[in-house]
Amino acid sequence: MIRSIGQRIGLSALQVREEIRRFIRLNPCFVAAGLLASAIWILGQPARPEPSVDITRTVAATGWLRQPVERRRHGLRLLVTPVRVVQSGREVDYDHPIEVIVGGRIDPGILDRLHVGRLIRFRAALQTPHHFRTPGVTDYRLVLQAQGILHRTRLKSMHQLELGGIHPPLTWMAPIYRYVKDFESFCRAAMPDGEWRTVLGVSLGRRAAWDEQERALLERLGIMHLFVVSGFHVSLLVLVLHRLLRRLRSLAPLPVLAGMWMYVAVSGLGVAALRAGVMASIVYLLASLGLGSRLLNALGLAALAILCFDPQAAFRLGFQFSFLALIAIAAFYSPISGSLAQALQGFRDFRDSRVRVEREQGARWRRKVRFWAEQQLYFLPPEWIRPALRGVSRILRLILPLACCSLAIQAATLPLLLSYSNIWIWTQVLSNLLLAPLIALLTPAGLLLLAAYSTPAGPWLALAVRSFVRLCWTAIESVDRLSLADFQPHPRAGEALLYALLLIGACLLLSGLARLSACILAPLLLRILLALGGEESRLLRITMLDVGQGESLHIAYPGGGHALVDTGGAIPAAEGTQDFIGRRVTARYLWHLRIARLGFVLLTHPHADHVAGFPFIRRNFRVDRTYAFLPMLHWSSRGWSKLAEPARFAYQGVQHRILHPPDEPADRRNANDLSLVLLLRYGEFSMLLTGDIESGVERRLLSQVRPVTVLKVAHHGSRSSSTTEFLSQARPRVALISAGRRSPFGHPAAQTLQRLESLGIEWKSTARHGSLRVISDGRFWKLYSFSSQARGFVQIDGGTL
Repeated sequence: MIRSIGQRIGLSALQVREEIRRFIRLNPCFVAAGLLASAIWILGQPARPEPSVDITRTVAATGWLRQPVERRRHGLRLLVTPVRVVQSGREVDYDHPIEVIVGGRIDPGILDRLHVGRLIRFRAALQTPHHFRTPGVTDYRLVLQAQGILHRTRLKSMHQLELGGIHPPLTWMAPIYRYVKDFESFCRAAMPDGEWRTVLGVSLGRRAAWDEQERALLERLGIMHLFVVSGFHVSLLVLVLHRLLRRLRSLAPLPVLAGMWMYVAVSGLGVAALRAGVMASIVYLLASLGLGSRLLNALGLAALAILCFDPQAAFRLGFQFSFLALIAIAAFYSPISGSLAQALQGFRDFRDSRVRVEREQGARWRRKVRFWAEQQLYFLPPEWIRPALRGVSRILRLILPLACCSLAIQAATLPLLLSYSNIWIWTQVLSNLLLAPLIALLTPAGLLLLAAYSTPAGPWLALAVRSFVRLCWTAIESVDRLSLADFQPHPRAGEALLYALLLIGACLLLSGLARLSACILAPLLLRILLALGGEESRLLRITMLDVGQGESLHIAYPGGGHALVDTGGAIPAAEGTQDFIGRRVTARYLWHLRIARLGFVLLTHPHADHVAGFPFIRRNFRVDRTYAFLPMLHWSSRGWSKLAEPARFAYQGVQHRILHPPDEPADRRNANDLSLVLLLRYGEFSMLLTGDIESGVERRLLSQVRPVTVLKVAHHGSRSSSTTEFLSQARPRVALISAGRRSPFGHPAAQTLQRLESLGIEWKSTARHGSLRVISDGRFWKLYSFSSQARGFVQIDGGTL
């Protein structure tokens, strides 16, 4: 028996080696692209050389818009390629795109003239992109760096922009860009908000035009990819142009590809559109020359072309998702597509006098389906059942390929989507089955409107498209009621590698439906791995998260429990909604540690920078108890407990004592002064959490405060807090400040820092050091700061108690 198993293993190894050799011979371009992408990933994202520009001083920049303008909630986002940058009277060598955020009221007159290729001038100071130095949170600098962007700048008003002509090399494209700009204006004038955003999304890939709720809905259903200019749009356009120009015979590829690339250019030159354009060009040319084509080889050629021209594309989500999706189709669906089509023909053979005896796999499936149907429906007359089975065959020929493709794509891209969005969509296949056909019809409708909006039929066509868009959104909202999605931790590198090896092994060792079944079993295994709890420690760990201009502290108790003191919250409206911090920072940190349950959340006071992230935390984590002094409107209606001086409680071996506010405070006008002040003690270690209290409350607390190990500085280091008397009474070993870089309120204030330094108190801030973590076993303490370069915490202070 052991010898038999050994022979099977040996035979399987030989088969695998032979399959690998055969695959390399048939797909050399795909293999070369895979090796190149792997080399780029192993080498990592290179640090770009800093241009010789002083970011503390103003520059005068002239450049051209390289992408369509993105409208934000309170302003615009422009991506400008500099032509000339001047600082201190001398020209600076600067050849990287600059992200320009424009606030204030939007002037329609200026906005209508802002299209791709337009020259603009502005004076401003360049800034390094903001990023949150918190474990598990995406480094936004690297996201922009993959696009070549090293700096960004903010303008308070559109009047700070000076418009010029068209960038000379793009003069020949100016009429096309103006045509597209007029189309966008036509859609805005002819349709309500939600409808024109959808039309621009399906025709030009303008996802940035959508509001937060629409974007969240499409992400929750897993159909965002249907609204990106990619393979479907480009292939449809190539097909239409080929049909119109086929009489040109051998000359047809030139105008067909020229028209296709014009469309890719006006859609914004996104990675998905570029990949689709390169791949469509290769496949179309090979087909036109009669050389045939292979999907994986054409895909490999497209990847090689993009990576050789722009290696940073390997680090972009659009590139990764697009190629993984097509690889999934080629590896899991294409090998069974022919057999699947043959199998569905078995319904048409019902009670046929002839029996096919071919031995190929597709013919065997066809016979099995026929015999199964005849066994189940033997009692019905053939003249009744044959038309019904033919109808079933037609329906399944539409549904099964779409379901199999959707299943393969979801399986291949699952770790990637979890890493970027943490959304696990259980019903994505169902959503694609129900909605993809509708959106597939909406796409050519949007392209037809783009082609004909300036004709007399334009308004009537717009009316028809409006009605169809309304029907699509009705269907989307209906499917949303049936959808099932939740948030999960992002997989670690080892888990993602194991998952990829399982899928690759399935491709090499399995065939037919068995290979496709791996698309179900591999995600189930990944789900089990993600459900495993995080590491536990016998130490007390208190982490002050870098949440920008806000505050959130995570407490990991010696007994294994977890808690949050505040959740972070509001950021400038131009960046997103108030729950951005709760979802993208605080929650991702908890998912990074595999924390699913919080013993309690303590909300110090109801200001947005402390509590706006709480609704998302409460919805997506199990919170046993919520503590606050003031009720947080509807947020705390369930499981809420009021805390006030002199409440005490113990949790996981750590003592908690409330020092402020009293149950009936004399003055309720200042919410900052009603902040909960919490003293934690664990052995000889103590930490004082002061919320946003100001000098009046600090004077009241002088009689209660004793020397502590760590002080959380009140009100982000505001000058109205941290008086000399209070600091002298607390005498902390180290003071921690939660504040945002380039804080609009000037936190931490210079006066506060001077008071700390004059008393010999070491201070650390999230603005300078990123997330800060204090560890203690009750006898010693250590302070760590999070390093993006080291991708972990590095000790910066500590001592014995």
